[in-house]
Amino acid sequence: MAAPSDLAEVIDKKETYGLNVADKFPFENLWIGDNTLMTRSDSDEQLLIHVAFQGAVSLQGIKFIAGSGKKNEAPKTVKLFANRVSIAFNDVDTVPPTQVLELTEADLEDEVKYTPVKQVVFNRINSISIFVESNQEDEDVTTLGGLKLFGKQLGTTNMSQLKKVGGDE
Repeated sequence: MAAPSDLAEVIDKKETYGLNVADKFPFENLWIGDNTLMTRSDSDEQLLIHVAFQGAVSLQGIKFIAGSGKKNEAPKTVKLFANRVSIAFNDVDTVPPTQVLELTEADLEDEVKYTPVKQVVFNRINSISIFVESNQEDEDVTTLGGLKLFGKQLGTTNMSQLKKVGGDE
């Protein structure tokens, strides 16, 4: 089986969004690759990030990177929701999560590999919603220095490129 790759190239940026994100620390900072340019929650410690993909993917793991010098504000309890077309904060209490992660400080280190997800439920998804419920030390805000999704893009067929073979011409 091939090693999973970073799915950054197949994220549909137009359909990806963050809720409860501070204006000075937008969720787009997650994709830059510099943990000093962080994403931070606004009014409390909760963050909701919805990531859409350009096609189906098999998600194998997620790498949460703590903001520079902000390990105490990094995510701790994270709920994952697969294939939600849209999601809001009132949904996270009524819709059962696909998986719940409890992150440790070691999970947030740059050198540590990604946190695996249950492949059977994330084998063919078009989007993932990531709800950060709490942070490492019950701080007022949650800070993330980066987010990477690992897996593989699943083959898709572009119907407009199909050509008729044989038959009447």
